[in-house]
Amino acid sequence: QAILARGACARLLFGRRRFSAEAMQRPSLAFALSRSQTQHIEVAADGSPCPALSCATAPNTPHSRATATPHSRVVTPALTPVGHSPASGRAPVQAAARPDGVSVIAPGGGTGINGAVYAELGRDPRFRVDIVGQSRAPYDCYPETWAHGGPAPNLVSFAQDVLNQGVLERTDCLVCGSRGGQVVLPHFWQMRGRDVPPAVVLNGGVAMNLPTRVSWPDSAVTFLMIGGQDNFRGQLSCEEYVMDTKSRVPPGNGTTAILYVEEMQHMPQSQLLSAVLPHLIRAVLLWKADRIDNFLEEVRLILRAVSSAGWHGRLLYTKAPGVWEEIDFSPYQVGKRQPTAAKMVQPPENPVPPIEHTRKEEMKALWRAAVRAAQPGGGVPLANEGARFAAAATAAKVQAEKRDAAKTTLPAGIVRGENTLMIPVPQAGSGRPRSPADPTPISRALGIRRATYTSPMSAHSRSPI
Repeated sequence: QAILARGACARLLFGRRRFSAEAMQRPSLAFALSRSQTQHIEVAADGSPCPALSCATAPNTPHSRATATPHSRVVTPALTPVGHSPASGRAPVQAAARPDGVSVIAPGGGTGINGAVYAELGRDPRFRVDIVGQSRAPYDCYPETWAHGGPAPNLVSFAQDVLNQGVLERTDCLVCGSRGGQVVLPHFWQMRGRDVPPAVVLNGGVAMNLPTRVSWPDSAVTFLMIGGQDNFRGQLSCEEYVMDTKSRVPPGNGTTAILYVEEMQHMPQSQLLSAVLPHLIRAVLLWKADRIDNFLEEVRLILRAVSSAGWHGRLLYTKAPGVWEEIDFSPYQVGKRQPTAAKMVQPPENPVPPIEHTRKEEMKALWRAAVRAAQPGGGVPLANEGARFAAAATAAKVQAEKRDAAKTTLPAGIVRGENTLMIPVPQAGSGRPRSPADPTPISRALGIRRATYTSPMSAHSRSPI
């Protein structure tokens, strides 16, 4: 018995050491993106569990050979079967719905400084997140058509390897940022056209002056997120930047949206990205499925998130090809603009070369992002309760003034012979009482009825938006 006991202890100790050695080899981001054991894990055709989250590079390609390390493909260990909780010990139960596959293009995607945001997204049971490629790898450089570009391996050859690996076939939504939107997504569209999944494009790289023409499909579903403090704006004013971005959407495309945030830097502030990214992803997925009412609900949640946090900007989306809805937002205030058609921005007399986000520019952006993150509240405009209360009070005052200005003036009475017809006139300042079915300002701007999409509210969570 003593010999058997010593053998069991040795096996247990060896197993622990082996797991520890394997764990030490995995990058921290892979652990940050690890999912709960109780969540859905897909099963491959051979019956083996597929990892819920992975950081992948294309095998047997110039990129994998150039960056060959023991960690060329890192996957999170799949610890539980589908729908089975090791804590409960009950029989396996099939998950109600398959999580949507989200592939984040690492070059330019901010997977380092905003790694916590992607980790949080990976813990959302609605999504299965894959980090594709690696930032600052040998292939993370512009192709030869760019001023500072070079031959393969580059972002074009990387994009082709991603296609060859079959990443798009297991992806429901793409997330690209910076040079991923400038180079990788356009290559996907050029090679696969309408078969490319919906995309969330941080920095709006696909809709700017590029050295090559973008084969933007009319059927593509895209949500661009751009910032007023982004160096991608170049020398354009904020208004010109929004108009220029809108003008680059094909006139035949009716499924493109733009979220412009005045305070957003090239590296989106983590609080801002965390608040809107899940809704951006859900919005394009629902739009792709032609579920317009649900798409508008996600847009409403985006507007509520940015407005209540104190951000300023505009949200635009196409109601039909070439027809745009535009909604301005500021702290606790949301207002609809008159529908407009996209106007072509006149090119400057001296054309400006395409803006490249080189390693030097990336270091500057990282430094600015670190400085902003060190500020109270991480740079969120309304970081404390006092600021939010003051903004909400100001918004309520503005809304009251608008209601008073819109009131019609009625006579106090009409005299006709011996008969007097009295017309009741509301007292000054006593507006029409709102019924529970009245839409909020955001719902009115989007043209949706609040009765259908009523958010839970309490006496402590009332908001003017």
